[in-house]
Amino acid sequence: MSEHTSELAEQLQAFVASVKKCSLKKLNLSGCHLGPLCDMLFLNRLVAQLSSLQKLNISDNSLLTMWSLEQLLYMSTGTGLEKLVARDCSVYAPFKEGFLPTLKDKLESVHPLRKFVFTCFELGRAEVESLRCLWTSVWGPEAKVEVEESSVSLSVV
Repeated sequence: MSEHTSELAEQLQAFVASVKKCSLKKLNLSGCHLGPLCDMLFLNRLVAQLSSLQKLNISDNSLLTMWSLEQLLYMSTGTGLEKLVARDCSVYAPFKEGFLPTLKDKLESVHPLRKFVFTCFELGRAEVESLRCLWTSVWGPEAKVEVEESSVSLSVV
């Protein structure tokens, strides 16, 4: 964890701990140089702890990977997180074995994702079709799936 992210993590943890019932709804950690291990452990704990968090942006963190996204989705299953944006991280196809089942679990939770935007490099037709099938199986005719090159936007209209 870099010095700056360590300081950010400490400040966020202190903020959450200082408030009896933290009602933080939106958190933007875009471009905060989050790393794949220490920072993700912190972020996963934070997401699990902040049941009020509805929107999270972790874009432009080049050290975050597919594994990072999978862990974040897993930890957010019992939370209120409904929008996750992870543009321009280091997410590459093919999807890891647990990614789609973890996404499915989040989509079938009490507070499912209603918007999931991310960049996935080397995205193939099979991955796109898997995402489309999963998203539409949960949201039906309200599902909106947009894929343009490496940019993926899954939403509900």
